[in-house]
Amino acid sequence: MRTPLRLLVVEDDNLTRKLLVRVLSDEGFVVHDFGDGTSAIAALASGSVEVDIALVDLDLGTGPTGIDVLRAIRRDHQHVGAVILSSFHATQLVDSEMSTLPENIGHLVKADLDSDEKIVEALLAASMGDAGPRPNRLPGAALSITRAQAELLRLVSQGKSNAAIAQERQTTVRATEILLQRTYAALGIDQDGSINSRVQAAMMYRDSAITLK
Repeated sequence: MRTPLRLLVVEDDNLTRKLLVRVLSDEGFVVHDFGDGTSAIAALASGSVEVDIALVDLDLGTGPTGIDVLRAIRRDHQHVGAVILSSFHATQLVDSEMSTLPENIGHLVKADLDSDEKIVEALLAASMGDAGPRPNRLPGAALSITRAQAELLRLVSQGKSNAAIAQERQTTVRATEILLQRTYAALGIDQDGSINSRVQAAMMYRDSAITLK
């Protein structure tokens, strides 16, 4: 019998994380799970968990992103295979500094999955140093936004007010409002007041096929 692979799962959605832990434990993995990037990075740094593979969500809410977790893994545990599991096709929507995904990291898009086996296959490939799957090519109709708009949407999706966003981006509230209006227009969101534009923008950021210009 092969030695069970030790798996790090980092996913901020509690239900999704619990389902992943159950499914992957049943598949024979020894699973260490965390709901945020901070605790996952701390556990890796302290040596309290030792892993062979990591399955990491990109957007972990406030604090470190999934990319930050992957950077921590690559810095101190270069032998560890990694797979991103995310709603996003483009990693730059979460971390604008990452122009391309490293070749040895797999990337699964949640909307493209139709079986648990695809996750297991990607993890086994990662454990052998194979990059594994990457997202399907986006359709020509995919929406395209700028890096500034992507960063704005990330903060909106975290529930931050215009004032909080302006403070974090070191700009004015008025400039934030103008960028929001332009972002709504880029996403094709009708601002006639019949729907909450802010909520719709946050939903599209998390669930739609959006790329960077």
